[in-house]
This record gives sequence, structure tokens and C-alpha cells, in this order.
Amino acid sequence: MYKKKFYHKDCFCDYKLNHARPKWDEHKLQEQLPQLLADTKKYLEHQNHFDELNMFIADNYDFYLIPKPFYERIRQVDEGTFYNITKPIPIEDILDMWQQKLPYFKKLHIKKNMKEDAVNTLYYDLAILCSKYNNYLNWKENKKAEKQEVKKYKQEQINSKVIYNTQNNIDNSDDISNILDEI
Repeated sequence: MYKKKFYHKDCFCDYKLNHARPKWDEHKLQEQLPQLLADTKKYLEHQNHFDELNMFIADNYDFYLIPKPFYERIRQVDEGTFYNITKPIPIEDILDMWQQKLPYFKKLHIKKNMKEDAVNTLYYDLAILCSKYNNYLNWKENKKAEKQEVKKYKQEQINSKVIYNTQNNIDNSDDISNILDEI
């Protein structure tokens, strides 16, 4: 992505080396290209997460068209400029939190009889997610620590099995030599 437009990599290189004004030299192209590719990849991943969030909301909240002000609210939450948000909340985290909290939200909607106004329900649920973001980060960190512990435990189990098997092989070789001596 360059100047908010997408280009094929080879076409972009050819254009910058031969046709652009001012032309780039080979050194500048090699210097700038990795950063441009990384920015493009980051932008596309962000858009994919945003599309997944839109599909999730449309499927679970029975929207044909999601209101445009809601997109603005999501953008503000993603950038961290929304009211009372201390830090930006990435869209992939919003999606993950929403998927985990959906059963809770459904029970809450039934309890509070909130099915009538789907737009306000959507904003209400987003506000709850934003308020619980710090708890989500703690949970995510704990899960990561648990995974590392499990990985470490599995590695210790593998190492102990290897040590046990090598000790058994040494003992077995002594037994075989004893048996052969007896014969």
C-alpha cells in the first residue's frame, strides 16, 4: 500500500524506478519496500478482523446493515479515542471478547428485555466489553502463562522418559550379557 492505494509489488518497483517523478534509486527502493510491505500486511490483517467483526455482529444481532455511527464508535475504540477508554482496544481483541461473552449477553438481553432495540443493545454490549478490557488482558496473560507451563511440563515429561529409557537400555544390556555368560 502506497499513498492509500494498492499495487502489485513488481509493478510498483518498476514504476518507482522508471516512471515516477521523482524516481527512486535501487537503494531507496530496497530500503523502503520492506516497510511498505509490512504496513500493507498490517492494514490487510486489520481489515480482515474488521470484516470478521462485522459478520459476527450481523449474524448474532440480526442486522442486515450495521448502522454507520456504530462503525465510527468501533474506530474510536480501536484508536483509543472513545470516552473513558485508557488505551486502544484492537479489533481482534474486541471480536474475541465478544465471541466469549455472547452467551452472557444473550442471557442479559432476555433478563432486561432488550430485544426490541437492537442498535442500543449493540452499543450496550460494546460498552460492557470496553469496561471489561483490563480483565480480558489479565485473562489473556494468564492463559499465555498456562500454555508456557504446560509446554515446559510436557518437555520435562519427554526428558524424563528419555532418561528412563536410556537407563532401562543400560540395565537390559547388563541382563543380556549375564544371560549370555550363563549359557
